[in-house]
Amino acid sequence: MATPHAVRRNIARTALDEAQHAVDVLAQSLAAAQITLPSLQVDLPGATSGHPMVDLGRLRADEAVRLAQALRHGGASG
Repeated sequence: MATPHAVRRNIARTALDEAQHAVDVLAQSLAAAQITLPSLQVDLPGATSGHPMVDLGRLRADEAVRLAQALRHGGASG
């Protein structure tokens, strides 16, 4: 039987993997729209507590506008 510590560690590992997967998928989708979020990363405090979190970080104003346009147009960059 797993100890409570081992269970928490497994939950945190799963959350970390889920958050990293989300970062990877988002980065690929943004790249397809020619948008870069330079600070996109896993939010470690959230992920290691068992809550998968992604930190979108900061981006230039022109990138923010392009991101909004891509979202508005279903991912088409224009």
